[in-house]
Amino acid sequence: MNFETKVKQSLKEKSKHITPPQELKQKVMNKIENIDGVSKVKKRIVAGFIAVALIIPTAAAAYQAYLADDLYGSFENVKKHFAAATIDSYMLLNAKLEQAKGELGKEEFGQFYEQLKVITGSKVEYGDQYGNIDFDMIPQNKVQEIKNALMVLQPFFDKLNGHESSKAILSPQEYEIYIDAIMTYQKILVKSGINPSNSFLDEDIKPGLLEEFIAARTIMADVDKRVINVTNEPLFPIPTFTINNQNIDVYYGIPSHSGSEINFNNSEVFIGYAKLLSPIEVMPNSILNITFDNEPDIIEFQIMDKQGEIYSQGTLETLQLPDAKGEYLIVVLGQWDNVNVPYVFVTKVED
Repeated sequence: MNFETKVKQSLKEKSKHITPPQELKQKVMNKIENIDGVSKVKKRIVAGFIAVALIIPTAAAAYQAYLADDLYGSFENVKKHFAAATIDSYMLLNAKLEQAKGELGKEEFGQFYEQLKVITGSKVEYGDQYGNIDFDMIPQNKVQEIKNALMVLQPFFDKLNGHESSKAILSPQEYEIYIDAIMTYQKILVKSGINPSNSFLDEDIKPGLLEEFIAARTIMADVDKRVINVTNEPLFPIPTFTINNQNIDVYYGIPSHSGSEINFNNSEVFIGYAKLLSPIEVMPNSILNITFDNEPDIIEFQIMDKQGEIYSQGTLETLQLPDAKGEYLIVVLGQWDNVNVPYVFVTKVED
């Protein structure tokens, strides 16, 4: 039984104990039915945005106390902070909370609910009219508290959506980058004055933030694909890195998603993506070697600076890193059976 069906049943059960107008009940049911027409990937992405319906209140009304009331205090309190609040989504929010309570069990739900209170309390205190937070504008200790809560919550959201845990699939570094991407996405929505409930275009993003926004969105979509399509085999061939014949650990990203391919010449995507990656420190003129568990048919590389200017490019056998100090973005493009996969990482050349 899928999640939307379970929510629908939970909502029906709760409706036995209240007497909302028939028009209202129909609106709520229609909202759930409409979700069925959306692709599985899109549904998961929506849920992946920190389980939007659970955390970002788009609705509220005064009726008997539910789990949602425990999170937000009362309808009046929600309405003060979130202008777009309406009753149907608030009822859906409560139905999802009831569903989570039954799905997770007492102990897990207790952990889930405690961290959820951290998020909802923060959204009430710091969120804009849509419930999103500009993390650049709140105390750093609060940012860390929210981040810690999100890192605990996300596996629960994955479970409730019937998917593998993103925390289990990703490495610790990847998982932290994923949470950072979710927070980055959210703060850029605030800075751009966007209502996330409405469709919007890249052109609606505030100038100067688009690269970072695209990078965050790409990471989220990539993780979304991985948790849906997880198998016993890696999604992409795994690279091994050596610097001057010494094995090193490199945190790399793969900015491709939903079956689409990233244009190798689109430096904006790579630059924005690289902002979320930790650089590896190297000496000038170091020699980099990359091998794969499944060697590609074709492999190319680009080295560019932080402004997107190409430093060098070519076919990869051995790659000599720059001699000048600074940070450089490296994109390695492998091709397997006409499928291109870009691996992105950052080096910092130091004396």
